[in-house]
Amino acid sequence: MKLFDSHAHIGSEEFDGDRAVVLEECERAGVLGILNVSTSSEDLPRIIDLGDRFPILKPAIGIHPERIACVSDSEAVEEVEAVEKLLRAQSDRVFGISEVGLDFSPHVLRKGHGEPECIKARQRSALERQAVLAKEYGLPMSVHSRSAGEKKIK
Repeated sequence: MKLFDSHAHIGSEEFDGDRAVVLEECERAGVLGILNVSTSSEDLPRIIDLGDRFPILKPAIGIHPERIACVSDSEAVEEVEAVEKLLRAQSDRVFGISEVGLDFSPHVLRKGHGEPECIKARQRSALERQAVLAKEYGLPMSVHSRSAGEKKIK
């Protein structure tokens, strides 16, 4: 059986001690690839670097909706601009756009920056911009959706 992991955070610090071993085990088990997703602009260089070091990892860059919820409007714009900047410089090293989407779950809206409707609007704007980037660069996009129902992409 051929397997592809459509969502993983192999770039997280929890894997720093045994990442190579874990990835070798994945390859032996028949995993062909792992979509290694970012959550913030801080993750972007690491996600790209890991993709270069481990061919099984497929770098997917984007800003997680929970991150977008927890920053100001201007900071959200800066986060997405970092994705755009990386794509302009290194799109050939990027497999896809992720982890992007909408997360309207109560705990995210409670801890977010601003009123719930403002947080939702900020998430929609960030998702729309990242969808445009995916289309512009011909990249697949993996969407995170929680408590957003039909409000995703139309």
